[in-house]
Amino acid sequence: MFELDLRDLFLTLNRAVDGFVSILDKKRGLLGEERVRRALVIGLLFVMAVLLSGWPYVLVYKPSMLYSSSSSLGATFISPDQLGEGPIEAVVVGLLYVLGLVGLYWSYSLWNRGRSSSPETIVALILVLISVISLYWIGTSKLY
Repeated sequence: MFELDLRDLFLTLNRAVDGFVSILDKKRGLLGEERVRRALVIGLLFVMAVLLSGWPYVLVYKPSMLYSSSSSLGATFISPDQLGEGPIEAVVVGLLYVLGLVGLYWSYSLWNRGRSSSPETIVALILVLISVISLYWIGTSKLY
């Protein structure tokens, strides 16, 4: 029905950021330096990771920090409720989102520069894999 290629997603994100930057550039002339533009992109990715990691839920519902479990420690930070999320879990999920987004952004920028056979690409892909595997583990631990 509707397929979205990863490259199309990054191109769309890049166009949106470029459009936002060009508007600010025309209006105020604030973003003349490349470092400021990258800081803006990093800030937008951070906001996206905070929103996706579940912090709005944690701030509204104020769940408990730890939950009892049948593990050897007797407590876990992963909410047993399938739709719930605790504050520590939100921090961990947010960090995993940041790792994944940094890995994806890094691999995309390396791909654009034509350095696809460098060790940096391997590190970027490892960041993405760690993020995906850890998020999958947290998701499956919520299943009873």
